[in-house]
Amino acid sequence: MLVEIETADYTPQTVNEFKKGLRKFFKWLKGEDWRGLKPLKGEKRDNRKPEVLEEEILKMIEVAKNPRDKAMISLLYEAGLRVGELATLKWKDITWTDFGARIKVHGKTGERVIPIVTSISYLQKWMEYHPSYDPESGIDPVAYIFVNIGNRNLGEPMSYRMIDKVIKKAAEAAGVRKRVRTHTMRHSRATALAKHLPEAQMNQFFGWVQGSDMPRIYVHISGRDIDKAINRINGSEEEEERKRELQNLSNVLDADTLTLQPIGFVGDVP
Repeated sequence: MLVEIETADYTPQTVNEFKKGLRKFFKWLKGEDWRGLKPLKGEKRDNRKPEVLEEEILKMIEVAKNPRDKAMISLLYEAGLRVGELATLKWKDITWTDFGARIKVHGKTGERVIPIVTSISYLQKWMEYHPSYDPESGIDPVAYIFVNIGNRNLGEPMSYRMIDKVIKKAAEAAGVRKRVRTHTMRHSRATALAKHLPEAQMNQFFGWVQGSDMPRIYVHISGRDIDKAINRINGSEEEEERKRELQNLSNVLDADTLTLQPIGFVGDVP
């Protein structure tokens, strides 16, 4: 149970609350001297989450051992997914388009559709190696995208713990000197996109309820407001700033349908 809590898509504060609750229960059940209480002690954590840079993500993809892991790392970051959302994706949730693809995500606040670009080539490559792929009939649409590839559990959906382990190992192999987990990837993507997306679109992209404080938090972390203030102090023309903002939005927002358009990495990879 403790492993599942620590590898799930929970904030450090939530993990601590779970631990405190379990500690209180087992203290009542087993007594104060039970040795299992120590791992359940709440930890004082630094609330500042480490940010993984895009060049570090690309390095993680490069050193990943197989097509599945490369596709997983790329998609997890580009789409800013929660680990539970990634784990439950099926091939039928992908709609291929002229410019890339759209994935239907089943999240905490319902379904949402996210456009992707960078991850397409990795997903297509992984599809060819997927246990449910047939050269003649193609991929089984109801098969989970990310499955075990070992002989023991071949084709079965990956657990949250296993997905987190893949991310951790890739980061270590890439020489990333930070504690990188699935939630770190989502946090990093939100920080990157906060420089470009308005709050309503941040809510839509990441599956937050409208009116959530999360977009404001990431705008603050990204330094977008500070950048604007410094530009004004240095005499940057308001019209030029406005043009840049409109250009950013044009890459994200379809003015006719008000739906998200794809934003890949800064440097899209093949």
